[in-house]
Amino acid sequence: MVPIGPICRINMLRLATTLAKARGVKLSTISRQCHSDPAMLDSFKAKKVSISHRKFDSGMQWFEDNWPDDLEWPPLEPYPAPDRNRRG
Repeated sequence: MVPIGPICRINMLRLATTLAKARGVKLSTISRQCHSDPAMLDSFKAKKVSISHRKFDSGMQWFEDNWPDDLEWPPLEPYPAPDRNRRG
């Protein structure tokens, strides 16, 4: 099994940094808008905190709802398929 936590981190931070760069704002601004916590994404990036799946899902929904029409959605890391040949 491949842990999905690192993939979630990569994908959320990729969206956040892409949007921050496009808007000309700091990551803390996106963090405040997305998570109501200006320090959350910087702490997440530094691996000082983790987030629940619920918070991840709500963050991803925020990006979908607030993504500019004229900004290309960046490529995200795919989630690995389970290894069906693995014996347990």
